[in-house]
Amino acid sequence: MGLKPGVRSHQTRPTSHLGSGGLFNNSSKTLGRDPIELKDKSFGQWNTFRIKHIGDRVWVTYNTRLVVNGARMENYWDKTQPFPAKGPIMLQTHGGEIRWRNVFIREIKAAEARKFAAENPLIPNPTEYDVAYGPHPKQVLHFWKAESSKPTPLLFFVHGGGWTSGGRLSGVANMLSAMLKAGISVVSVEYRFVGEATKDGVVPPVKGPLHDAARALQLVRSKAAEWNIDKTRIGACGGSAGACTSLWLAFHPDLADPKNTDPIAHESTRLWCAAVLGAQTSLDPQQMKEWMPNSSYGAHAFGITGDPVKKTSSFAEFHAKRETILPGSPSTRPMPSSPPMIHPSTCPTQKPPPWDRTRRIPRTLQTSA
Repeated sequence: MGLKPGVRSHQTRPTSHLGSGGLFNNSSKTLGRDPIELKDKSFGQWNTFRIKHIGDRVWVTYNTRLVVNGARMENYWDKTQPFPAKGPIMLQTHGGEIRWRNVFIREIKAAEARKFAAENPLIPNPTEYDVAYGPHPKQVLHFWKAESSKPTPLLFFVHGGGWTSGGRLSGVANMLSAMLKAGISVVSVEYRFVGEATKDGVVPPVKGPLHDAARALQLVRSKAAEWNIDKTRIGACGGSAGACTSLWLAFHPDLADPKNTDPIAHESTRLWCAAVLGAQTSLDPQQMKEWMPNSSYGAHAFGITGDPVKKTSSFAEFHAKRETILPGSPSTRPMPSSPPMIHPSTCPTQKPPPWDRTRRIPRTLQTSA
């Protein structure tokens, strides 16, 4: 389904952020041209679009996920001119068979449009778009530069999604403008999901996204002079799986390798601080079972799917293989040198985890956060 110029439905390709839903006729290296994440179903299945168009801005929800977040649609016919206020809507194909059903159109009244646009401010295009930090198509990041005469601190954002879904704008969009206004530059990282890491032979698969984040952090530090970043003041942030990755970076020994022939590998992977929400604070099945006897999460990160023939759940197999898994698994346990942390609880009666060191965070960091 499409607006002309605009929202494209096409065959899924195995590269980062390509798929249906993007504003295909927009200029390259602009937000919205490619979808935030790839949500195409298999051929022969119906896909569902929900497209909201207010002025020249577009929001596309595709198969229940937001894949374009209020990006500006360019005037395809003349990009020097404003987007037309009115015009036809076309359903178009480029030679292949495509079918539509249940097409509904509703006019958005002026008051509703103004309110929605005000509540969802425009996300600025990255200063540096799709910067590669590795050879895989998913090993890319966006960088937004805060204007400053001196090197700025940096928010290193890792999106959530269970290491199986999500995209770089998932979660960072709502804080981006505030960070830049406060003089804090921002990086948002894409990474290999566990399925892609499995195809690359990574064992356990969760090491793929975790080590991708570490490599991205090293690349960012290598760009410190060029991007006007203070490499000693980098804080990680994320929710869910992104939060777990942030904890892993915070608690893991430095992965810098000064003897490596690659100068990027010389850079530190240690953080100045981390602020996370909804983190998986352990990937140890025994620890999770003690905290929550009905735990069922985590096996997928280690490539464990269970046995339907033996009627063994993935978590039961995960727990049974604990002793063989843990020596090579990521740890989210703090070290004495771990940086200050913020992990707010969503439950008012929940006690903070034993590694909560919020009191150590300097007042200046609290202000920035």
